[in-house]
Amino acid sequence: MASTGNKLKMRINSFFCIEDHGTTISTEIRAGITSFLTVSYILVVNSKVMAATSVTERDALTGTILSSFASSAIVGLFGNSPFALCPGLGLSAYLSYGLVVSEVLSLKEAQTCVLISGILTGAMALTGLNTVVMNRIPQSVKMGTVIGMGALIALIGMTSVDLVVSNDDTLVALGPMDNIDVIVSLIGVILIGTLIQAGVTGGLLIGMIVLTILVWTMNPSVRPDFDVAFSVPGIDTMPWQYFDFGALRNGDRLCVMIPAILSFHIAAVLDISGVTFGLSTFIKEASTDEVHVCNSTPSFVASSIGTVIASCTGSSPIIIAVESTAGIREGGRTGLTAVTVAILFLSTTFFQPLLLMIPSAATAPVLIFVGTMMMGGSKNIDWDCTSEAISAFLTIIMMPFTYSITNGILFGLGSSAMFYITTGEMYCNLKSYWKEKTDILSFSNAETIPLKEKSDVNVLA
Repeated sequence: MASTGNKLKMRINSFFCIEDHGTTISTEIRAGITSFLTVSYILVVNSKVMAATSVTERDALTGTILSSFASSAIVGLFGNSPFALCPGLGLSAYLSYGLVVSEVLSLKEAQTCVLISGILTGAMALTGLNTVVMNRIPQSVKMGTVIGMGALIALIGMTSVDLVVSNDDTLVALGPMDNIDVIVSLIGVILIGTLIQAGVTGGLLIGMIVLTILVWTMNPSVRPDFDVAFSVPGIDTMPWQYFDFGALRNGDRLCVMIPAILSFHIAAVLDISGVTFGLSTFIKEASTDEVHVCNSTPSFVASSIGTVIASCTGSSPIIIAVESTAGIREGGRTGLTAVTVAILFLSTTFFQPLLLMIPSAATAPVLIFVGTMMMGGSKNIDWDCTSEAISAFLTIIMMPFTYSITNGILFGLGSSAMFYITTGEMYCNLKSYWKEKTDILSFSNAETIPLKEKSDVNVLA
């Protein structure tokens, strides 16, 4: 029995290159659990957002689980990256409220757009266009993406427990400090920070477990009923019933669907490209001087397949979860972390009620702490260069202010492009380019003319 266990460990070590990444199997599994717990809120939130479109919550939940399982497993097994993939809340809101609720598209037309965008994302990955996109993104925008992700993930944590709330006069405001979730979350930030500072292994996971028990003890009404902790998975709508391919043959409907398809596709490319670089930088797998993003193609392929599954099950497009940073901070470095996340996603199919009872007060401190750690990337931005500073700042600030990674990247790219023109950099590059071309042509002529003359002499002779 021991021999079988050792062989299994050796195979896992070999397949995921565990030792080469300086980690252990137990660390990877713990990191996967941590990532899953911090991203598990998507199961509830995404289901409720999609329910606004007339999709049943059971379908949306099942779709979220299956698409997240498949995409996370693919990126772990074939990309060996510690990324968790799940539906993007921004894209879910756009699908539900921007398209269906506002009656721009029907639910079937919207899900058809999701399907096509997923296929496009996969095609882009397989043709290598994703690398082309990343090579064109300025360094200031890349580094700004890392910091902006940190600000956004911290905001997600703060709003999940009402530490930050909306306000009609000031847009946002401090939430009620007598709220038990706020108090527990603030205690959690100190607890987790202390554990990490002390070098305690598994500090994030330990903190979440302690906080969960604390909330259940202080508020018995949220304590799970273990007698009904398990449920039988199922769906209410068959996959083929979510599509309306006939609309593609209708010119008027097609003109409305094309912008939606492009929006889903472009948002996915920008999100996955930016987040992949951000997370890779965070785990020091990509240096600031290297434009290649490690394992980006499997991430795109995983997102593509997950999005196709999501479109068939009443869910929304799949992206890389920024909450993956929690597992990375816990020590996750290989695909075993992602595979652990995938298995846990699949397992929730059978005990959804129990999982949904994990309080936000237990995960919010982790998000806030991880957001803090991601601020360190600001030292890699040249703040003395005005054009680079503004591009990076817009990238950073627009992410939490608009609740969208895509918007931050777009503003960063847009401002960077404008500065490329207004600062004269484009003119200088064009001038250098034409000078280089002229030099090459001159050199070529200098080499060929003597040969021609020599040939003419030989002919006359």
